[in-house]
Amino acid sequence: MVFRKSRIFRGRSEKQLLNGNIATAKPLVPAGWSITDTGGGGGGGAQTPWASNIDAAGFNITNLGTINGVKIYRALLTQSGTDAPVAIIQENTLGGVPVWSRDAVGEYYITLAGAFPAGRSMVFFAPDYWFGNCQIWAGGRDSDDTIASQSFKLNPSEPADLGGGQHSIMILVKPA
Repeated sequence: MVFRKSRIFRGRSEKQLLNGNIATAKPLVPAGWSITDTGGGGGGGAQTPWASNIDAAGFNITNLGTINGVKIYRALLTQSGTDAPVAIIQENTLGGVPVWSRDAVGEYYITLAGAFPAGRSMVFFAPDYWFGNCQIWAGGRDSDDTIASQSFKLNPSEPADLGGGQHSIMILVKPA
C-alpha cells in the first residue's frame, strides 16, 4: 500500500499507519472499512480488496434499473396543433409505457394503470421557455392511473398548448 504525502502522514512510515500506532482524534479508516497491506509496503500481507458494509446485490443500477427501488420516467415532449404530446423517452422504469393525451388547450394527461400511487409519486415539469408556446407548465397526480397537467402563457395569462421545442418531464415513484 502506498500513502501519498500529506499533513496526516508526514514523517510516519506505512507500517505505523497500517498497524494503527498513531494516536489521532479521528480514525483514519471509516467504520466498517479495513485497510490491508498489498505486499509493497513492507508488511508482507496478501493483496485483498477494501471491505465494506455496502450490500452490492441490493444496489445494482444496471440490472435493477432503479436506485433504492425508485421508479423513474424521464421524457422530452413535443406537441403541435391539437395533437397529444409525443414523448421522446430518456428513461422509463415504470413497468409500462405511459400514454399521453390532450383534453383541451394546454390540458394534458399521462396514463398508466396503477403507476402513480398516492403519497409516493412526484412530478417535475420544465417547459421549453424559449421555443415553446407556454412559459408555465404544472400539474400533479390525479389518480393512481393518471397525472394531469396544464400549460399557460404569461402575457396574456391564459392556457396555451406546449407547442414547439422540447419540454421535459420527470416522474419519480417511491416503492411501498
